[in-house]
Amino acid sequence: MKTNPEEYLRSLGVVAKDVHQRFQQVLEYAEGISPEPIENLFFSEYINRDGARVHESLWLFSQDHLIEARDWLSIDDLNFLPLRHNIRDLHWRSSHVDLKNGKSGTEARANLDFKAGDEVAGTLRASGVNCSQLWLLMKNSFRQNLTGSSK
Repeated sequence: MKTNPEEYLRSLGVVAKDVHQRFQQVLEYAEGISPEPIENLFFSEYINRDGARVHESLWLFSQDHLIEARDWLSIDDLNFLPLRHNIRDLHWRSSHVDLKNGKSGTEARANLDFKAGDEVAGTLRASGVNCSQLWLLMKNSFRQNLTGSSK
């Protein structure tokens, strides 16, 4: 796996042992049914109006598939999507993100909206240092799988 899950969680300030344990359970479950090894991951999250971090979906990436684990803290709900050359549309929005160097500070916010196939759409959101991870995934997983891309 390119992203070390434990280091990634710690970088986001997630230190609760039960969250780390639940993440390991979801990862093992996904790896057990994924047609390919999981290579990367992303926690979709945002800061609400009260300043609290809201955790959304956990996204897992293999070479050819994207897996969304909705409500991953409480249930096993995995949605598999073919990724290879299946992304029709990407829309990146960000503020306070250094795109040239892929760095982001505490004020950074980013959203990545995508459409895949004819009926699937999704949004990945990030705040603070997580914006850097989202930027890397946009460049290395989503962009290279745009419909018509040769890579």
